[in-house]
Amino acid sequence: MTIIGDYAINQTEWVKRIINFDVETEGVYYFAFHVKSVEGMNVFIDELTIDAGMMEVSPLLEIEQVILPYSNCDLSDASVVGVKVKNVGTGPTSSFTMTYSVNGGDVVTEEFTEVILPTESAVVYFNTTTDFSEVGEYMVEVTATASEETES
Repeated sequence: MTIIGDYAINQTEWVKRIINFDVETEGVYYFAFHVKSVEGMNVFIDELTIDAGMMEVSPLLEIEQVILPYSNCDLSDASVVGVKVKNVGTGPTSSFTMTYSVNGGDVVTEEFTEVILPTESAVVYFNTTTDFSEVGEYMVEVTATASEETES
């Protein structure tokens, strides 16, 4: 028996996994799944496809959280903006572009080289700071695009 995939899944969301493998010789093959439930979790296998050819994989980034200064003491004319970004795609990313703007102002664009595997998240911070020193409300808009994404 050859194990072609081994995953530890510890979450309540659906997870999509893709395994590409080579078949050395023509013939009949059998696939088996061994699932162990921990702490009463249920595991479901849904929409299983076994097909000829390679599955095209690509990352797709999603903003999970925008990280801003916590309190009035942290607000300044050089405040740092951070982002928790998740890869909800089917392939890894090793570089991506992120942008942010405050109250519809100038767009700040920066490149990141963080590796984010499918279903995983990373926290990154922009090098370019922003001015939150004035009292008021701020609307911060953030985008993320992996260089490997086929569509934005």
